[in-house]
Amino acid sequence: MKTLVRYCFIVLLMGMVIVTTNTSLVSACSGGSPWTLKELISSSDTVVQASVTEVDDVSQNAILKVESYLVGGAGPEYLLFVNSYPIITSYILAGRSAGGDCLGLGSDIVMGKRMYLFLRRNTDGAYQTINNFIYSFPAEDSTIEVYLNEGMTYGEGQKVKEDEFIRLITRESGEKPSSPIRNTQYPLKAPLQITTTSGKQYELPVDGKAPFEITEAVLREQLPNLVYLNFGFIAAYNSPLKECLTLSPDRLHFVVQSDANTIMMQGDTKVVGQASLFSSTSDSIAVWNECDLTIYDLFYPRLFKKGTEYRTTVLNGDDNCHAFAKAARWSPNGRILVYSDEKGLWLWDTFDLSGPPRLLAAASDDVTPLANLFSPLGGYLSVTEGSKRYTLDLLTGTVFPDGVVSPDDRLLLKYDTSKPIFDLELCSFFPYQCQSIGDMYIQVFDEPSGEIIRCYCDLSRVRKVEWTGKSEFVVSICVPEDPRLCAIFNWFPYGFQWNKSQPFKSQSFEYDSANNTLAILKDGETVIVNDQIYNLSSVIDSEIVNIEWLPPLFYRN
Repeated sequence: MKTLVRYCFIVLLMGMVIVTTNTSLVSACSGGSPWTLKELISSSDTVVQASVTEVDDVSQNAILKVESYLVGGAGPEYLLFVNSYPIITSYILAGRSAGGDCLGLGSDIVMGKRMYLFLRRNTDGAYQTINNFIYSFPAEDSTIEVYLNEGMTYGEGQKVKEDEFIRLITRESGEKPSSPIRNTQYPLKAPLQITTTSGKQYELPVDGKAPFEITEAVLREQLPNLVYLNFGFIAAYNSPLKECLTLSPDRLHFVVQSDANTIMMQGDTKVVGQASLFSSTSDSIAVWNECDLTIYDLFYPRLFKKGTEYRTTVLNGDDNCHAFAKAARWSPNGRILVYSDEKGLWLWDTFDLSGPPRLLAAASDDVTPLANLFSPLGGYLSVTEGSKRYTLDLLTGTVFPDGVVSPDDRLLLKYDTSKPIFDLELCSFFPYQCQSIGDMYIQVFDEPSGEIIRCYCDLSRVRKVEWTGKSEFVVSICVPEDPRLCAIFNWFPYGFQWNKSQPFKSQSFEYDSANNTLAILKDGETVIVNDQIYNLSSVIDSEIVNIEWLPPLFYRN
C-alpha cells in the first residue's frame, strides 16, 4: 500500500509547476520596515529595465522585452514574468480570498508599460518580483521612493527620478548596466515534461535553459504555494490513514479517501463514500456511497440551501452499484454527469433538481457501456461497449462512428481509438458524410547530394492525430517496415479542399491548445518547440519516449 500512496501523490502533483514559495504575499501585508535598495538587489537574481510585449487574459503574467540588465549580467532579450500564478489567480477569481489572508491579484500589467523589476528566477524558468516591487516612471518628472539605510520607516525614503534611480542601483550593486543578448529564444507559455525509457521525468523550463529531473524533492518544493491556499493540505498529505489524495482540476480543492468508506474534504468535513469525482469546473464533486450518488457544492452554494449537499439520487442497482463508481465523466461545463452501473450508461443533468438520471445505453450480456470522453462543447460522448466504440449525440441519441470531435463540435476525425495505428477519415455531422484524408509520404534523402533515395509515397495509416483548431489537425505517420521513420503533417482547409503541409520527420508531437504551441519529438534525444531545437543527449539518462505539456503559466479564460 505504501507504494500505491507514493505513486498516487507523484502522479497528481506532477502537473503542478509552482516551484518556489511566493514569500512576497506574506511580507507584503505583514508590516515591518521597508526593504532597502541593497536588500532588494542582494535578494534578486537580476534587475531589469523592460517593457511589456504580451499579457495573459487577466493582465497578471506577461512577456517582458528587456531593454537593459542593471544587475546580474546580460541575459535573454525576452522573459516570462509571473505576477500571479494561475492557481493563485483562480483562487482569487473564484472568490476564495476575502482579504483575511492578505492575498490579492497584483497590479494590472498593461501592454507597452516600461518598468524596473527586481527578479528571481523560478525553477520552471519564469521570473517573479521580490516582494512585488515594480517601479515605473510614466513621466519625465516622475519620482519613486527608495530606502538606502536600514531602520527607516515608510515615508522616510529618498524620492528620486529615473536617472538617479539607475545611478543608485549601479552604486549599490557595483555593476554596470548591460544590453540583453539578442535573438534568444522567445519564452514558452508552459513547461514541457519529458519522459525517458527508464521512466525518469524531466522538465524543460519556459526560458529554454537545461531541463532538470523531476524528483520527489522537486515536487515537495511545490507544496508551499498549495498549502498557502489550503492549510489542511499538509495534514491530509501526512495522514497515516490516507490511501490516495485527489486534486480538483483547478487544484484549489482536494479530497482524501482516508479509509474504504470515508472521504475527507477540506475544512475537516467527512462524508461516507467509496469513490469521488470532481466536476470539470471544480465547483462540485460527486460522491458514491454504495447505491447513493450525492453531489456536493464546493464554492457556488445554492440560494436558501443550508449545507453543501444539494442533490442525491439512488443508483439503479442493489449490491454492486458502487463497483462502477469510477467509470464516470463530467461534461466540460460541469453540468452533466454520465456514469455506468450494472444496468447501463446513465446521464444526469445535475442542474435539473427535479429530473432523474436518464438511461443512455442499456447493458447487455454482461457488457456495460462506459463513457470515455466528452466533446469540447459537451454535445457528444465517446462510448465503449465491450469491443465496440462509438460517438453518441447526447441531444438526438444518434450514434456516430468512433473518433475525436473538433473544438467546435462540428467535425469528427473518424478512426478506431483503441488501435495504435489506424485509418483516418474526416467527417461532418450535418449532413453526415466522410472522406479519406488521402495518402501521405516520407522521403529519404542522400545527405551529401540532397537527392531522394527512396519515397514512401502512399502512406495512409496514422499513429496519432490531434485537433489544433476548429478545422485543423496534426497527424503522425510511420513507415510500416521501419517504425522509427516517422513524420507529421498539418492538415487544413484551403479553398474547397483539404490540404496538407510538407512532412516533418519526427517520432511524435504534443499540442498545447491553450497557447497554440506544438512540441515535436524529433528523435530519442531531440525536441523542437517553436522552431527551437533542443538536443538533450547530455542531460537525459536514456532515450525520450514521451513529451507532455504541463499546466500553462499564462492564465487563460
